[in-house]
Amino acid sequence: MGRGVLTIETGLRCNNRCAFCPQRALRGVAGPRAELDTAEVLRRIEQGRRDGHDEVAFTGGEPTIRPDIEDLVAAARRAGFPRVSVSTNGRMFAYRARARRLLDAGLTGASVSLHGPDAATHDGLCGTPGAFEQAVRGVVNLRSAASETGRELSLNTVTLIVPQNADRLRETLLLAGRLGVTLHIVQPFIVSRETLAIADRYLMSLPDLVATIGRAVRDGLPHGGRVKPYNIPPCAVAHLGDVIEPQAYRLRTVREYEDPQGRRRPPGRQFYRRPECDDCRSLCPGFRAEHRPTAESVALILDSVADLRTRRDGGGVTLACLDLLDRDGVARVLAGTAARGAGPIRLLWGGYGRVRTENLLDACRDHGVAEVCLVAVAERVRPSDRRMVLPGNLDRLEQDLALFDSARPPAPSLLVPLSDVLDDDCAFGPERLLGLADRLVRAGGRDVFVAAADFPTPYDEPYGEAFRQRVLREGVVLASALEDRGLRVRLVRSFAGPALSPEDGSGSLESLLSARLPSERWDDSLARHPFVMEDTGWVMWSRPSWLFGKGRREGGRGDPIQA
Repeated sequence: MGRGVLTIETGLRCNNRCAFCPQRALRGVAGPRAELDTAEVLRRIEQGRRDGHDEVAFTGGEPTIRPDIEDLVAAARRAGFPRVSVSTNGRMFAYRARARRLLDAGLTGASVSLHGPDAATHDGLCGTPGAFEQAVRGVVNLRSAASETGRELSLNTVTLIVPQNADRLRETLLLAGRLGVTLHIVQPFIVSRETLAIADRYLMSLPDLVATIGRAVRDGLPHGGRVKPYNIPPCAVAHLGDVIEPQAYRLRTVREYEDPQGRRRPPGRQFYRRPECDDCRSLCPGFRAEHRPTAESVALILDSVADLRTRRDGGGVTLACLDLLDRDGVARVLAGTAARGAGPIRLLWGGYGRVRTENLLDACRDHGVAEVCLVAVAERVRPSDRRMVLPGNLDRLEQDLALFDSARPPAPSLLVPLSDVLDDDCAFGPERLLGLADRLVRAGGRDVFVAAADFPTPYDEPYGEAFRQRVLREGVVLASALEDRGLRVRLVRSFAGPALSPEDGSGSLESLLSARLPSERWDDSLARHPFVMEDTGWVMWSRPSWLFGKGRREGGRGDPIQA
């Protein structure tokens, strides 16, 4: 049995401008790095075949706008892959010759996005006039080319279910049926760091998603179509009957953030499991984190506040990872924490969340929060894939500092990883830090907390000794410059203690820096609810991952993602 689908994300470029797309933010900072070159895609194809994969799926961005896409499809077939598919918005297939050439090259499947039954709905979501007409024509041309050539072509549509098109899902499925498509993938809006700020526009609860699908298929689909929900547990839609085709979670995929051999650990656990999952026989990762009901999330967070066992004299509670809560949920957490008499409340915040910062500060004032600590995340080159640039939040934090009132709480503070400030792969640097510090002082802040991580991210190789020495040397100079501005600088020790012990016995960067800077721990004040303790760095701007993760050496290498 083969290892299943090798997904190759060929790049970020796209000819649509979908507002819900997480790649828009990545595209904005990646520039020319946004695409894999031809040689790299070919290398991944060959490696994937050696690793035993039996299908290639090209995704993007939009893979069909690559001038070499026909050559890549042909290369995959020559490498021995019996099935080669693309995930596409369908627009390039509106050119009949393009559809024919890709089938001649060996294309065997296409997933075409169809987000509404008409141009107003589809184009409104895709941000591109004419996208609907071209997508529909593209489906027609693909089926026509397959018929003319006698080649088999697996064709399905993909529809994102959001409030803007939910009431028209059945019409969308019926349109696809009239175009000759009988398999329809439907999926919810996925929240990530890049889409968190717009989540309230597109996020639907799991019950609402299931109800939407149920209304769309209530009387069956006259063309005999079947609906395959992605990122929705099979148990949630099992009652809808045979019209539902469960997602095949046993298919293995290799994403662009992994090496082609699938050895790199995925960047975050995006699912959680309920007690009833223990007895379930489906191969399913569980429920998506953003679909956890607000009331349940609030209860879990407040339980963690109640479970804090020991605190320093005069200490309080540190709250983090409220990013997925709406305005009401944040208010309930803050009110409940204050009612438990936990002492001064410090809230970590990364500038982006389902709540706007100004509304967050209003809730903090209403419930006596003493401090909002802004977690700095630098734009950086991804160490494991240097074509990718990950966005940061420094611009947002500069804007947010202007929202504080120096005459009343909460007071702002900063939490900054010194390694990022000095890492040439990060768009940070000492001058930017000192500029943030000046804004902090004007906003009434007096505290800067620094962290010292031995790894760029918890999934990468440790820094070399030369860089470690630079952080030690220049970090102390930076701390002195911050103190000259009237700020108190303290090193926050990682929650589990330093894990890196280099062969020369010099100790972790954190341990070495703690001998030169005042330090403190937040272990006894941190409310350890699931959003904090699980690996939620994929979505939470306020989770300081460098205080938790200790890199690839902890827990070893991970398996490829199960999709």
